[in-house]
Amino acid sequence: MALDTSSLTRLSVNLYDACYDAGAWPLAAQALRDCLDSMAATLVVRQDADFETVHSDCDADFSQRYWRDFSTQDPMLTGPAPAHRIYCDQTVMDRSRFQRSALFNDWLRPQDRHSILLIKIPDAQGEIAAIFALNRGGSQPCYSTDDLAACRQIEPLLTHAVRLQDRIAQLRALAETSRHAAHGSSRLDLDMDRRRRPLDQAADMLLDLPPDIRPHLQSLFDLSPKEADLAYALMRGLSLREAAQERHVGLPTVRSQLASLLRKTGTARQGQLIALLARATAT
Repeated sequence: MALDTSSLTRLSVNLYDACYDAGAWPLAAQALRDCLDSMAATLVVRQDADFETVHSDCDADFSQRYWRDFSTQDPMLTGPAPAHRIYCDQTVMDRSRFQRSALFNDWLRPQDRHSILLIKIPDAQGEIAAIFALNRGGSQPCYSTDDLAACRQIEPLLTHAVRLQDRIAQLRALAETSRHAAHGSSRLDLDMDRRRRPLDQAADMLLDLPPDIRPHLQSLFDLSPKEADLAYALMRGLSLREAAQERHVGLPTVRSQLASLLRKTGTARQGQLIALLARATAT
């Protein structure tokens, strides 16, 4: 099934609107459902070591039930999924087996749904950064290879939207850092040189941090030396993968340390963590 130009245009406009305004995600989801003749759409994005739901057409109770009861036994995610990033339930297993699964009988069927399609979006390092999940139900046909072909048309739009949203989140975190760094500081005169934007100053502040700031972070947030090392790396703009390589440890170790950092600082996302650390060390 080939998508027409007007459908792709509408989808791209709604996706990019949602990157700037989270309140626009329902319209983007509607455009995605229309493109693929679906009943429901869900977007989850990786936030540090876990995934967070950005939008879901599921009832809130069913959404909670999925993560609590079904996510670890979802054959679409935990089974022998194909190597490519676009697939449906019939790609993973035969129909009769899928209909015997707990996911089908206890989660899909009560919502009058019967078929699933996934589009996994990688980040620059090839790791999964986001997952678009689509469902069909009622009298709609199951997803087929024609639908997978249509997904390949829209995959570049989804990939660009996910990466754009991530970049905007980083810039907003830096903007917040800049505002707090400038507040009450007589040494910062943002009016003196309009050629340097506040975001540039915030970025410079993060990149030029002295190494001896780590003991301060330890005492301020009760961090271990390794957690303080990771905090210092993230404040200098390193990704989790780059921080792992610099410190000669595995990515799972870094993610575990990040989870501990988020818990000890009372933050929920990596961008919030960096903004908090920058504010705490700017005074």
